[in-house]
Amino acid sequence: MRKLIHNRISGFFKVFIPITYLVFIMAGVLAALVSALIEYQVFSELYIKVTNTSGFFKLIPLFLVIAFEVTKVFLIFLNKQYTQRNETSYLKDKNHFLILRTTLIIFSVVATLIFSFYNLHNPEFESQKQSELLKINNKYDKLKKDSDNSFTNQYQNQILPYEDDNKIQQDKINRQENIYKIGTTDYEGQKWNEATNAKKENLKTITNIYANVEKERREKNGSIETERSKEINKIESSLQTSTKSNNKMLGATLQIFNGTVEFPQTQYLLLIGILSLLLSVGLEYIIWSSFTILSINHGEIFDFGIMTEKYKNATDAEIEMNKADANKETQTLSNMARAAVSGVREKMNDLFNRGKNEIRKNK
Repeated sequence: MRKLIHNRISGFFKVFIPITYLVFIMAGVLAALVSALIEYQVFSELYIKVTNTSGFFKLIPLFLVIAFEVTKVFLIFLNKQYTQRNETSYLKDKNHFLILRTTLIIFSVVATLIFSFYNLHNPEFESQKQSELLKINNKYDKLKKDSDNSFTNQYQNQILPYEDDNKIQQDKINRQENIYKIGTTDYEGQKWNEATNAKKENLKTITNIYANVEKERREKNGSIETERSKEINKIESSLQTSTKSNNKMLGATLQIFNGTVEFPQTQYLLLIGILSLLLSVGLEYIIWSSFTILSINHGEIFDFGIMTEKYKNATDAEIEMNKADANKETQTLSNMARAAVSGVREKMNDLFNRGKNEIRKNK
């Protein structure tokens, strides 16, 4: 029963440990991919003119990120393999490789910090801005509509007497025209001219009233649009300094620590900085540890020809010495075997002689 339990436990770990190892290696690969995607996103935003072009040049950010990440991972293998074997040709330039690797790591950390700040700082900014814009536009659209209605009523009230008088003057003109058809006199012609001139004056007055009312309307609507613009411009600054557009999870965390709904923006920025730093450093350590373990456990795969060169440069004297050591060990084993056989033979002869002597005594 004990042996069965031992076999089961041993079998479990024989399966569990390799799976855990592979999962850890995959974690390193995924961390490298995440780091590459973050760098690509930052590159794409920094060099937006390049990414908006067509053809080969739009792929420049992608090629740069691939070059950086592949170089960073390769240098992990390179450093581990050549350092373990004390390869003198590598150790001479080791500092240069380490500087390159450190530079690439710093670049990844900075890119991750930029990416995290961009996404964690005021992530609700656009949605909150649109919500505030909707409120402001609704407010000032109503004011503008009320203003238009007010000036329309004002215009209609002011021109109403002149329109009524125009109807009267038009009626006089029509009556005078009927008189002309029968026969005209100077007196009737004078009345027609008076009515026509009065109508013209009324139309001129109505035009002036319309121009004045429209001028006042434009001035009023202009002031309304000015106030609208001022409030819209205040949205960004107010959202930048308030907690409405912050990340809800981070905001809730700071509210717990502060015990109040509002909290200083410096605390929010500090928390973003800490999380961004943890994310960037964590990714780099996962990449380093995963590929370092892979390099240690499978060094023969990433040998880079070190052992081949070692045996290739071996001298004939070293080969002969190895052969001599092998022959010496073979001779030693042969001598030990002969000594064992001789000892067994002596023991058998001694026992045989004792048996003969005992038989003789008994006779």
